Amino acid sequence: MPHKIIALTAVLLLLAGGLAQAAGPSCMESYHTTKSPACVDSTLENLRAKPAPTSDKGMDTAQGAVGFLAEVFRLQPQERSRILRRQAAGLEAWVGLEALCRAGLAAEAAAYAQKTGLAVELPRLEARASRPLLQVRPLARPADNDMLIGAYMASGDVQHLRNILENFTGAADSMVADALRLGLLNGRYGPGLVPPGRPKGGVAKGACQKYFCSVDTQAVLRLFTLSSAFWALDSIGRRDKGVQKTLRAFFEGSPRLKHLLAGESAAFGNYVSLAAVHDAMKNDPSIEAFLSGYEKLQPGDELLTALAQSPLFPKKQ
Repeated sequence: MPHKIIALTAVLLLLAGGLAQAAGPSCMESYHTTKSPACVDSTLENLRAKPAPTSDKGMDTAQGAVGFLAEVFRLQPQERSRILRRQAAGLEAWVGLEALCRAGLAAEAAAYAQKTGLAVELPRLEARASRPLLQVRPLARPADNDMLIGAYMASGDVQHLRNILENFTGAADSMVADALRLGLLNGRYGPGLVPPGRPKGGVAKGACQKYFCSVDTQAVLRLFTLSSAFWALDSIGRRDKGVQKTLRAFFEGSPRLKHLLAGESAAFGNYVSLAAVHDAMKNDPSIEAFLSGYEKLQPGDELLTALAQSPLFPKKQ
C-alpha cells in the first residue's frame, strides 16, 4: 500500500501545481472591462499553438479558456460570430467546441464541429458539457474552478465567483481549515507548498494520508478543489477589486467560515515565522514538531499545544 500512496501523492502534487490556471495574469483578467477583440485573438492563438488533447485530462487543463469563451459566446453574439469565422486548429478547436456546448448553443456547436473536423468528437464533448456553464457548481473537480474564473473574466459577473465559493458552505470544518491552509501555503510558497529547507511533497502526502486517497480520491479532490478556489481568488483579488470584495464578503458573511479563516491565518503566521528561525533553533524539538505537524494538516489547537513547550514561549510564573 505505501507505494500506492506515494504514486497518488505525486499525482496530487502535479494537480496542485496546475490548479486554477486562470489565476495567471493575462489580458483575460481585464477583458470584462476592456472587451478587447485583440485579447480574444491572442488567447485563441495561444490555444491554436497547442496540440489537440488526447484525453479528458488534456481538456481539464484548458477549462479556464472554455469558461472564458463560453461566456463570450453566451453574451456577445457579434463577437461569437467573429470568432466562429476563424479557421480553428489544435487545442483552439476543441476548446471552442466545448465552450459552445457549455453556452447551450447546440446548433452552433454542430456546425462548428463539422467545420473543424470534430463531428465524431461532438457526442463526447457534449457529455463533458452536460452541465451548462450557469449550472456548474464545483465540488471535487478543480478544473470547474478554472471554468468559472474564466467566465468571470469574460463578463465580470461575480455570481460565477459565488458559485465557486458555495463549495465551502457544505464542507466540514476540518476540510475547510485544511483547504485554507493549503491555499495560504500555495499563495506564499507556490505549488511546492513549503519554504526552502522543508521536506518537499510532505504536505500533499499528508493530505493524501489524512483523506485516505489510496482508497477513494473524491475527498482529497474536494480538498484540492476548495484550496485552489481560495488560492486563486485570493491571488486574483490582489489585482481585481471585484474578486477581492466578493471573497471577503463571502467569508465575513458566515461566522463559521470567518472563524475558521481567522484560525488558519494565525496558524499560518506562526508557521512562516517559525520556518524562518528553524535552522537557528534546531535544538528546540517543539518547533520542528509544530512545522511538521502543520505540514501534515494537524488541527491548529493541537499545534499550539505542542508549541507551548518551546522556550520561545516561556510559561507565566
